Amino acid sequence: MIQCEMIHGEYIVVIFITNCMESSEGTWRISKPTGGYMSRTPPLFTHTEEALWIPYGNLVCSFSLQTGLLQFSYVHKSTVLCLNYLEGQQRVTSMCRGGMVNQWGVGEKRVLFSACIDKNIWKACYSPYANAYYFLCKKEGNRCIDGVKNSRSLEEVPSIPLPDVNGTCSHLSTSSSGKILALTISKSLLYIPLDKKGLVKVDHGISLTSLAISPDDSTIACGDLSGKICCWHISSKAPVKSTYHWHAHPVQCLAFNSDSAVLYSGGYEGVLVLWHVNANTKTFVPRFGGQLIALGVSADGTQLAVGLRSNLVKVINVATLKERVSISQVNYEAEYSVAAQDPLNGRIAISSSSGNIQFYDIKAKRVVDNLDVSFKNYTSKTFNETTNPLLITHIAFSLEGDDLVTVEQTGAVPKESIIQYEMAKLKFWKRTPAGKFTLSAMIENPHHSHISRCVFSGDYNLPSFTTAGNTHFMTWEYNSVWQCSTIGSYKDTPILQLNYVPSLLCALHCGNVVTFWQGNRMAKAVIVGVKEEAFDCSVSTDKRFVVVLGKGLIASYDVKKEIVVWEIKIGGIRICNDPSMDSRCCVALEPVADEKGFWLMIVNYEESAPFTVLRFKGASKLASMIYTNLGYEQNSLLVFKANGQMQKLSYLQKDEMIEPDEEETKESVGTKIYSADSMKLAFEPGKKDSESVMRKQLLEFDIYLDRFKSYSAPSNSEMLEELLKAVLIKKSIIEIEEDNEEIAEGRHKGERMEVGEEGKDEKSEEMMDEKDLEGISVLI
Repeated sequence: MIQCEMIHGEYIVVIFITNCMESSEGTWRISKPTGGYMSRTPPLFTHTEEALWIPYGNLVCSFSLQTGLLQFSYVHKSTVLCLNYLEGQQRVTSMCRGGMVNQWGVGEKRVLFSACIDKNIWKACYSPYANAYYFLCKKEGNRCIDGVKNSRSLEEVPSIPLPDVNGTCSHLSTSSSGKILALTISKSLLYIPLDKKGLVKVDHGISLTSLAISPDDSTIACGDLSGKICCWHISSKAPVKSTYHWHAHPVQCLAFNSDSAVLYSGGYEGVLVLWHVNANTKTFVPRFGGQLIALGVSADGTQLAVGLRSNLVKVINVATLKERVSISQVNYEAEYSVAAQDPLNGRIAISSSSGNIQFYDIKAKRVVDNLDVSFKNYTSKTFNETTNPLLITHIAFSLEGDDLVTVEQTGAVPKESIIQYEMAKLKFWKRTPAGKFTLSAMIENPHHSHISRCVFSGDYNLPSFTTAGNTHFMTWEYNSVWQCSTIGSYKDTPILQLNYVPSLLCALHCGNVVTFWQGNRMAKAVIVGVKEEAFDCSVSTDKRFVVVLGKGLIASYDVKKEIVVWEIKIGGIRICNDPSMDSRCCVALEPVADEKGFWLMIVNYEESAPFTVLRFKGASKLASMIYTNLGYEQNSLLVFKANGQMQKLSYLQKDEMIEPDEEETKESVGTKIYSADSMKLAFEPGKKDSESVMRKQLLEFDIYLDRFKSYSAPSNSEMLEELLKAVLIKKSIIEIEEDNEEIAEGRHKGERMEVGEEGKDEKSEEMMDEKDLEGISVLI
């Protein structure tokens, strides 16, 4: 069976062979992505509800100002460039880099209409005065500013010609009234009064880094690389310039208060500066703990949203300059991120780039707590500064969750697929009755080299913790204090991976040697008989099977019989064991050159046919992944992407089926079924019984498999073909398309799509034409 579903703006393709799908099997549930890196687009207050709208990459998120919790999110096909509130209509409208325009009703968790223009956009803004979007299509060399009406037809408005100015356009903005349109290109400011004719160009000696226009349309403020703020008063015929200077580094964000009397500024210093323009004085709000990148002011001027590079947004009461509420999204370093699940409350502990561990609540979809691991004070950067910061490279919880261990390392030196470090700090943390962690012990350089792996024992009768250095491992036990109880090694070969299976410690060494240890005694050593050098592995809980990853190879080895059970000549880069399934693990495949996205494959230890293959098409690269046990969803895979977003994939058995929460409701496009008997195509579009006769026998099963042959494989095309055939015969393949320019948000550019009362795309009720169906078949 093939299912095509639109889930949260992502195109999902699920393939099952009908007669192989037992009634006891379940289905995959794909959640909305969460997180993402906050852009410099200002947060948006809405007037009629206590909500703050924030863009995170290609996500638009609405948060409650009472609780700070996520209320609603929507996935754009690309980065959101502008976000605006239409007061008279009580709507929020947005435009993304892919040319998609959306409108939401305030208080309604649905899109009222979507439309797309056939252009890629670099910068965009919205003018209430003209009720139009203005945008630039290129990073530099633009000859004019284009525009479209904010209507369902996206009617074009007259273009505004631009003079020849060399450099990149860094900002494009309008005033709150929409009568002044301004942009910065390198060292020049250009502004256009939309209620009059003409364009004014003002040159500045230093590159401009930020832009704001006062609500009374009288002043344009720009920050520059040197930390100065230049205000041009444009109410007179010739602009009059005044300068303010406090920042030591580039001014990252500017905003005026609603009465135009106060100018807010922020940057690398982590300090909010209030410039009282008329009184020529300033006020400081310090200790934000990070770089300020975005400022948003409420319409009445009583609240200010301050966005930080760390994905934290603080809402400030302007009268008292006190924090009203904070909104925190996950922020991690894509290349070095690590994560682990707290067994006590199910929260996900994720390392951040600032030396903290963030505790993320999956149900609440927010960061609920932070643990300062590195004890770093945020200081303003200095020019030409070179630092080698400590990175949190390992996080591990004890079985009951009372103990937490972290490893910080510095001096990353990549060696093939392994990253080694020069210095390491091992820290042990104890949970207090209040649920917080406090530092109980710290050991510097316990192995006198980097720490490659660390793991807690999974046995209540063996409460210990093991770290692996270059060639040896150390087991630590707690007896009023943490101390090393055992040191072990195997022929001084480097240790690449550690796993605890019941009562035994399993280690993977260079040379494809797997050793099993009971205390300081080695119980068994086996050599995995594969040609490629293995660098990672996963062990079944019965200690019978080991799945190893090598360069261009994934293989399962039977420890008892000492034979290779199966091998696939496709390389893997990461592997994690499914704790709820003794015989299953997930492998991240080697990325394909010049191909966006990544592949995941869920394999069984004993069977050569994978359980499921998932392809994240058009997504950013994989950063990390872990299995989670959420109680209500046992088999959940949490995927961390390089764009800062997380996504949860849950496999539910039929007897485990539960109603998804409102944020995870699926919007079905339709279901196409391959019957193993007839090998013909049927179409079940839901409410609307459409032209299934037109499809007739369009796709035969053999033709469908042939299309795999023309698809470029990750490493070995023949092996991938065999793999996919095995998956089709066995279970399923799922494809998740994030960069869904044509399918998720309008297959035909230039056509609008209206969403009815049930929140469903009217166009999605129609039969896909033959060309569309061909495109999908090539992908799956």
